[in-house]
Amino acid sequence: MSYSDQIKDVGVFFDFENIVYSLRRAYGINPNFEDLMDKCKEFGRVVVARAYTDWSGHRTMTVPLHSSGFELVYVPIYGTSINYQNQSSGPPKNIADMYMVIDVMEVLNSQPNIDTYVLLTGDKDFIPLAQAIRRRGKRVIGLGVDGASSPHFAQTTDLFILYSEVSGLPQAPSTSRPSDIYEALVQAVGRLIKEDKSTVLPSVKLEMGQLLGGFDEKKFNDDDGVPFARFKDFVLEAQGRGLVTLITEGTVNTVLLTEKTAQAADRSVATAPRSEEPLTVNRAFSLLSQAVRKAQDEGRSPRVASIKSILNELSHNFDHAQIIGRSFEKFSDLVRAAEKQNLVRVNGVGNQMEIYPPRITDEHGETPSPNYMQYRAVSDREARQLVMDGLRAFDNYPSPFIPLESFCRELRDERSIYLPNWKLRELLTEANHSDLLITTSPLGAVPKTYELTSNADLIAMFLNKQGFGDSNGNILPGTAELHPTPAVENGLHSSLEDAVSLLRDAVAQASEGEYSLRPADISKRMKRMAPDFNITEVSNNNGAMLRSFTELVAIAAERGEIVISGSETEMELRLAD
Repeated sequence: MSYSDQIKDVGVFFDFENIVYSLRRAYGINPNFEDLMDKCKEFGRVVVARAYTDWSGHRTMTVPLHSSGFELVYVPIYGTSINYQNQSSGPPKNIADMYMVIDVMEVLNSQPNIDTYVLLTGDKDFIPLAQAIRRRGKRVIGLGVDGASSPHFAQTTDLFILYSEVSGLPQAPSTSRPSDIYEALVQAVGRLIKEDKSTVLPSVKLEMGQLLGGFDEKKFNDDDGVPFARFKDFVLEAQGRGLVTLITEGTVNTVLLTEKTAQAADRSVATAPRSEEPLTVNRAFSLLSQAVRKAQDEGRSPRVASIKSILNELSHNFDHAQIIGRSFEKFSDLVRAAEKQNLVRVNGVGNQMEIYPPRITDEHGETPSPNYMQYRAVSDREARQLVMDGLRAFDNYPSPFIPLESFCRELRDERSIYLPNWKLRELLTEANHSDLLITTSPLGAVPKTYELTSNADLIAMFLNKQGFGDSNGNILPGTAELHPTPAVENGLHSSLEDAVSLLRDAVAQASEGEYSLRPADISKRMKRMAPDFNITEVSNNNGAMLRSFTELVAIAAERGEIVISGSETEMELRLAD
């Protein structure tokens, strides 16, 4: 047997930025290229070793890489381009991944002698490449950084190695590692659950590898002395010992802890040291989503400055310009990218931008339209009463403005009242300007805090003097003329019928011509169709005059004449079926 028959040939392909930036962000170190190459040589004779990036930004790395046996492949980074409308088409795009894939496929076709392909990356984008290599009957070895590698990519390879198995990591001392593989399994599942991550089999195995400095179930035996053929077999053995529970739904296998091991895992996770994860794009999106929900839960401002502040609380090293794999020139670019994936919802631009949790989607991933038909339209007086009820029921004074507004919104939704957010905010602002809400915070304090007054006169004025009596039971001055007028025959004025009919005609005309169905455009169309039409001359069901086009829309929707679809900022009007 010749030497060439005994030694297998190996091809090494180095996703430079994935490994280097992951190590820098998570551990503050650069990779040891000699250690990487020595590990690759354990699988055979390295005949191809290429590293991919734009080397103009990594000149100090070129000599060590050359010395370790790597061939450097220059990959240009294309800067932001300008389209024909003079608008930026997006951030710079690094196409190193594409170069690497093309090279691997060319080598796969031109050098059949190469038996093993080592992919130095933890990027899940290489899953199709790994699958293509294996379909050719070749072996795929993956090598990625602890805490920054995709478990799904790891599962696709024949063997996945963590960097800590190749070279030391300052944040991963061996003394902190579990002494038993079953103990490591419980800790791994516990950590994933604590961090609100998936506990599917690939994720659990990768987490175990990080705890143990590498893990291969085939090196261990079950109680009968038989080596584990699959990681799932190992988990089933642990289930038989009462440590975990394996839940199978279709093709997805999820590992859960038992009640007994969950308590032990909580203790071990609380004491085990763990460095902050590298700032990948997915982690940046996750942190942004957490910050937005934290702002909502704690009643903090949804403004972009507030969200940035919360992000810094969640991650001390958060920097949108240093995200691994895709840097964002501006923070708003990151927010807009998250919005496209329905991870957040955005209103406004610039410093006025507000970031909210995403809209709820159904099982098909569609955003259901709000069912405004379930909400009833109210007069301005009833809207004021709602705000007053909310301010009285609120029990956490002194309070910033945002929690007060959130509480009133919840009360509005509980009562199924149609009251736009802008109108609710307008009424609360009026309450502050009329001294119904008294500022209690020191001058210059942020955020300002407010307290509800107990002055009956101020309350009556805010409620538009709706017949509230004084201490002797008399009607307060100026309230009598505000009592609702008696309803006319059938409870409706003919002008309301005309207004609703005109609204229907405007919506129908816009639908037939495929014109805008937004309320503002429908209102303009109504005025073009009937120049003498004036919304303030129309009476509602109770005889009170309408104050806005929104009230007419709400009445028409309540009567089933039209249907309102979309969010408050993207509302459209359509004819009811």
